[in-house]
Amino acid sequence: MEITQMAALALIGVCLIVTIKNHRPEIALLLSVLCGVIILAGCIPQIKSVIDGIKNIYNMSGIEPEYMGLLLKVIGIVYITEFSSGICKDANEESIALKVQLAGKVTILGIAIPLMVDILNIISGILK
Repeated sequence: MEITQMAALALIGVCLIVTIKNHRPEIALLLSVLCGVIILAGCIPQIKSVIDGIKNIYNMSGIEPEYMGLLLKVIGIVYITEFSSGICKDANEESIALKVQLAGKVTILGIAIPLMVDILNIISGILK
């Protein structure tokens, strides 16, 4: 799906949501989630291209395989967190959205700790 199609879907979805929201807020929320999922599904070919590009960079760089895996995990966590948080905000659940964001940050930190340990080991090895 091209960006123009995604933008058109988003605008149509917003118009429908704004129209329905006062009378049937639960349907408006479901419509919002549905639009988001359709747009996200339309991004899958681009996501595959990005992953292939990252793999090419990885192959040329000589970076350790686990670091590339960490990078892809972090990117996935960021997108999932942002999408989930946005849905919570659409449902006027700001406090839940903030907790989803916090959970994403803590998860990323947990994933990054082994990388930080490796970096510190490299630095300490250079300084010796």
